[in-house]
Amino acid sequence: MSHTDLSKDISNMKKILPTQKEKTIMTTLFVFVSLSLLYSLPESQSLDLITQEVIASIIFLLVLPMIYCKMILKEPLSSLGIQEARWLPALFWGGVMVAAGGVFLYFLLPIEGFRLAYQLPPFMERSFVWFVAYEVIVVGGIALLYEVFFRGLVMKLWLGSLGPLAIVLQSILFVGFIGLSSGFSWQYAVLCYASLFSGAVAYFSRSIYASWLANWILFFLVDLVFLVLY
Repeated sequence: MSHTDLSKDISNMKKILPTQKEKTIMTTLFVFVSLSLLYSLPESQSLDLITQEVIASIIFLLVLPMIYCKMILKEPLSSLGIQEARWLPALFWGGVMVAAGGVFLYFLLPIEGFRLAYQLPPFMERSFVWFVAYEVIVVGGIALLYEVFFRGLVMKLWLGSLGPLAIVLQSILFVGFIGLSSGFSWQYAVLCYASLFSGAVAYFSRSIYASWLANWILFFLVDLVFLVLY
């Protein structure tokens, strides 16, 4: 192949790849269409509600964002923050997240509405093994879905050019989605708090691995406090 032919091939590839403006428009549509479909998904007659929500959440919050990033935008998954973390900023912001979360919880616990709304599944009280299994599988799984979509797709891929402002904007979008889909309840107070700080962890560490871990540690400790006290 001649140098001229190679240059033509490279030029053609650049024409096929979307421009930055096109990526922004496409990703904006993808984010809001995905959340709208997840919110308005009709209830299936063949599946119970929990199973349906789990399957839909995995598809819309995990699978489709990765396919969109890799196959539509032709971007590496590192664009979603799926990469090795910068562990020094990860440890710093993760520590801030957990410490501030402890203070936040201290002020939440006296509120009766919060204590009544934030209920752990009854089976977790039977055995610490069940508690750990629930935290690893269920809490860890839910945290992973939110990290990929909101901290990965929304904050890093879509709003990344805005700098630290993206941390706040993705948290506002997350809180708004939770409020519209599940209702504004004390049950989601810690989850909404975590969205802001896990955004900071993901932004400064450049990895959603770190923000997922920080998120999981926070919820593990919060749930452990509830298990011991209530």
